[in-house]
Amino acid sequence: MMIPRGILVLLVFTFRVSVLAKYSRGIIASTNENLPWSYLDRFCFVSELGNLNFTIKYPSDLGIQSLLLYYDTSDQWDAVYDTNLTCEQRVARLDPENNQQIRLTPIGDEFWDPTTRCVFEEHDALQWTVCRGNRRFVSRRARWWYLAVSNCEPGSQRGNSSMNFINSNSNSSSSSNYSDIEMGYGIYADYTLEMTNGDPNDLFFYHFSADEFYILPVNVTFLLLETVLLLMSMAVSCALKSRNLLHQTFKLYQFSIVLECVSLFFLSFAYYLYALNGFGINQLKQMGMFMRGFQTSLFLLLLLLIAKGYTITRGRLSASSICKLVSFIFSYMVVYIAMFFYAQKMFDSAKVTYVSESMPGYCLAGLRIIGWLSYAFSSITTANKYPGKRGFYSVMGALMTLWFLMGPISILIANFVMDKWVREEVVNLVECCVTFYGFFVFMVLTWPSAANRNFPFHVRTTQIGDSYPGDFPQNNYEARYTKNEENGDPTTRNEHIHLSMDNNPRGIASNREDLDLTPRE
Repeated sequence: MMIPRGILVLLVFTFRVSVLAKYSRGIIASTNENLPWSYLDRFCFVSELGNLNFTIKYPSDLGIQSLLLYYDTSDQWDAVYDTNLTCEQRVARLDPENNQQIRLTPIGDEFWDPTTRCVFEEHDALQWTVCRGNRRFVSRRARWWYLAVSNCEPGSQRGNSSMNFINSNSNSSSSSNYSDIEMGYGIYADYTLEMTNGDPNDLFFYHFSADEFYILPVNVTFLLLETVLLLMSMAVSCALKSRNLLHQTFKLYQFSIVLECVSLFFLSFAYYLYALNGFGINQLKQMGMFMRGFQTSLFLLLLLLIAKGYTITRGRLSASSICKLVSFIFSYMVVYIAMFFYAQKMFDSAKVTYVSESMPGYCLAGLRIIGWLSYAFSSITTANKYPGKRGFYSVMGALMTLWFLMGPISILIANFVMDKWVREEVVNLVECCVTFYGFFVFMVLTWPSAANRNFPFHVRTTQIGDSYPGDFPQNNYEARYTKNEENGDPTTRNEHIHLSMDNNPRGIASNREDLDLTPRE
């Protein structure tokens, strides 16, 4: 079998104990006499910097077991995993000259591997083979490597009992686990794997798989940027409040920034802990992702409200509009959460998959497109009805279209175009950039400055009440007339005139004597 040029596993033996790395620990046990072969774990190693330290122990009466190293090509891992190949055929895919098969047997055995140190140990009246070793990886690029264990080569012994399978992360005694179960295992291995990249003092890279290299620095950087943006929004909110222009939509915008800051904090802290001890706290990462989904849903709601003119051209929405918005945002949040639960329950850990590679992920992309179509239609309708706001809606519509469409586009690129050894870090960077972009554009468009010709708010919060009849005047001096309820004559003295004045705290003139069309100082 031909091996692609540049693929080589250098045999570098070192025996050391390390407490910092990506650790994978567990017990694998199977009595499948037809397939004594099982997957352990995977990691994306960087060329010349990738390093694997392993400790594997198994009952000596099972014969000689082997640690197998497959890389990410169609004639390697894709050709052996989840196929009908026998154990021998799967092992035959490895080239012995490439040093991808490690025989786990002590010195003096005819199948002894000189790069691995194995000894016999006695535990609970059982003899165990305990092997420790190291491998360093060299290739033309960063590669995903898949680790498996087998017991079907010369010198091994197949089990004869019915199939039983255990794969769990456990700190309990391996000898007691083995002695409690019927003898005759095809595979039984208590393993500890330590997988690293680079220098031990390199906090951002050493413990991370190559596809995760820049996630921690990117998250920390955007946490600082979002914090600065939050402080700027606070300053803007103070300026708007002093002019009675701090509307609910801007408060919703601020809350979205707060949620993104919390999300980035959880994600950064989770990756930082992982960088320190190789384990991390996965619940923190999940919490951060859920916070980001909640933030995205709220910002999407904000844009749809703005598109319908809420707090810009009208004081309230119709019941049907509210029902549609609530239903859409609720569906978006449910699908977002379902995407992560689907990934946890359905994804195979032996395959490199991204959370969006699922039916909920594609549904989420579809909902994002539906949201954009609704946003575009509502913005056009509002701009046509209120020509004075066409400038704001034209600019915001063009800029926010990128925010809407980058989500579905990034999902499609990540799932079908992007290389798997860079996908996770690139997608994380794109998500952070798109989120910051949306916040920044909204901040610029609502900046309370005389130079900002697209400033959307002209009706003061003191002019809005629960009884406000809906649409706002199109400018500060527009008088709105309603017919007298008694005779329907719009020109009678008893008509009600609603007047929006910049310096009128009530904003409503109750009769013609109150009407004053001259701006007050």
